[in-house]
Amino acid sequence: MPCKIAILTDSTCDLPAALTDDYGISVIPQQIIWEGQMYLDGVHLSADTFYHHLAHSDQPPTTAPPTPDDFALAYEQARAHMEAEKVIAVLLSSRLSSTFAHAQAGAQLVDFPVFLYDTQTVSMGLGFAVLAAAQARNAGAAVDGVLEAARQARRRTHLYFTVHTLDFLRRGGRISHLQHVIGAAFDVRPILHIHEGQIEVAEITRKLPRAVQRMLELAHNGGGAQQVAVMHGSAPEAALALEAQIRHTWRAQQVMVGTVGPTLGVHTGPGVLGIAVQAG
Repeated sequence: MPCKIAILTDSTCDLPAALTDDYGISVIPQQIIWEGQMYLDGVHLSADTFYHHLAHSDQPPTTAPPTPDDFALAYEQARAHMEAEKVIAVLLSSRLSSTFAHAQAGAQLVDFPVFLYDTQTVSMGLGFAVLAAAQARNAGAAVDGVLEAARQARRRTHLYFTVHTLDFLRRGGRISHLQHVIGAAFDVRPILHIHEGQIEVAEITRKLPRAVQRMLELAHNGGGAQQVAVMHGSAPEAALALEAQIRHTWRAQQVMVGTVGPTLGVHTGPGVLGIAVQAG
């Protein structure tokens, strides 16, 4: 009989709580530091509350990863919750955050096996990899099979998003000063993607409708879509319009609409709209 495996991810995966609960996925929250207070993403601070406060705050928030001790505790709790022997942690890109390094350090603090996968992506690019890992685990796969399922999902997933302003990405050091200056000077809607674990500008467009159309073209890339996720930060109408366009144009098996959580929202700002497509 295969050993039980606990699956853990971090809160930048943007998976709805209903899905993580259904699949038995543990989520370790990132930290938001704002106006002298520390909040746990998704615990003390919901996406709706975050974006409402962001629109009225003069002091920009910052983020911090869970500490190694936080990870050690999360591994213990995930293992106990699933009555597991081993833990697999599927996490956001190590080139965007120190989260993965802290996860490695935390794994040295526990006395049971912890296997780590650096997805080199974020949001639902990460989310689809986590879901694939949980599905493989639930189907009876061993550690190697669970990790391979996550890797395959990651390889098949394309993630694109557009932001209302580049100010938040520049402030957090996620894009260069030159990229920020060009974007601000020409009043554009850049299309961003994850390349080799980092956020980069894929294309420059003008106006949201054109940005949405190009995101769809880039994400689909002439192939079939098995699963699609639409993500937004305080832009529900734009997200629902994008969902309707996807359902009309593509034959995806599943389309979900969710929010970009507070941790990513610190760097993207309100009005972010994204799409993750997992090819069939």
